[in-house]
Order: sequence, then C-alpha cells, then structure tokens
Amino acid sequence: MQDAADKTGEWLAYCGACPVPEIANVLQRLEIPFHQITGVLESHDVCWKELNAWLRAAEVVHALQHGRLGLMGHYYSGMLDIATDLAQISGRFGLHIEMLEVDELSALRRDISDIDLKKKLAALADLFQISDDCTAEELERAARTSVALDRLAETKQLDLLTYYYKGSGIFENEDTLSSIILAASMLTGNHVPVAGEYEVKNVVAMKVMDLLGAGGSFTNTMRMISKMI
Repeated sequence: MQDAADKTGEWLAYCGACPVPEIANVLQRLEIPFHQITGVLESHDVCWKELNAWLRAAEVVHALQHGRLGLMGHYYSGMLDIATDLAQISGRFGLHIEMLEVDELSALRRDISDIDLKKKLAALADLFQISDDCTAEELERAARTSVALDRLAETKQLDLLTYYYKGSGIFENEDTLSSIILAASMLTGNHVPVAGEYEVKNVVAMKVMDLLGAGGSFTNTMRMISKMI
C-alpha cells in the first residue's frame, strides 16, 4: 500500500481493540461497571444484535431521566402494597414528579369547544367498538374528559401519569374522574401511559414497555386477603 491514509486506516482496522484492556483497567479501578462487546463491523449479526440491545436500553434510561411523571389524586385506604417511595422513583430513574390536582382537569373540562368535542367523538368511534347500550351522553362525557386530559398532559409536558380519586361529594370532580377510562386508554395509545389506582411502579413499567416498542396497559389484579387469627 502506497497511500499513507490507506495504511493508517488499515492499521486502525486491526488495532481497534488494543485500547480495550487499558480502558477496562481504568474503569475497574474506579469501580465503574462496564460491558465489552467483541465483534467486527460487518457481517457479524450476533455482535450487532447485542449492541442494539444495549443502545435500546440506553434510550430507555435517557428517556426516563428526562421524563415527567404526573401524579393526580392519592392512594386509597388499605392499598399499602402499592405505596411507593417517590424519592426512590425520582432518584433512581431521574423522573421529574409533577403533583396534579383533580380540579385542574375539571377546570380544563369546562372549556371544551363543540368542534374539539366532535373531533374526539369521531376519534373514539374509529378507535373503539362501541356497544349499542352505550348512551350518547356517556360518550360525550368520556370525549370531554379525553380532550381535557390531552390538554393537561400537553400543558404539564407529561410523559406518564397515574391517578386515583375517591370522591368527597364534589360533583364536578366526580363527573370528571368517573369518565376518565377512555381518556386514559387513548393517551396511553399516544405514548403517554396512564395507570389507575395511583400505581406509580406500574406506570413506570408501562413507560419502559412503550419505549421498547412492546406496549402494555394497566389491568386490575387479583388481591389476596389474609386473615389474622
């Protein structure tokens, strides 16, 4: 080979792995975890598959570190098994936690235009198979709440949301939260996972699954009741 650049490139092609022991030594001494992938640039599917898996994982970590988790409402009595240390959630994942009031959603729900309501009703009809016994009034309630929830997520720049509201006789709030299921489903379908029961751990898992392209939604679980004798 006569060209110096070609010679350098060919030399680098064979010595690219030389720094690995040096880098590994430094990381080991500093107690920084690392993982080495050994392979070649071309026609090495096993290597690239592993590398892509690590890159996908890094994308998830990055998204969570820059994500915003909305919490609306509170836990309900007796659900001590799902109570979550929010300092751990924020500290471990890097999520910013935004505390939300049900009143915020109710306030947004008051100002839905007829045009936006019709658009959302059309979207509901396209997305869901609606039973004949579902009244127009209930569909409108759900659509109104869905528009409001979309706006709340946009205003607060939410990437995931969990909620629970027991109700205390304030009709407007009860009307809002009793019609939130379709809104939550549609927002989840738009890559902003929503979970009920104030299930923080569950909605983080939903977000991870969504980032990995697997999807997933919250469903109620069987509960075990033990009797103390």
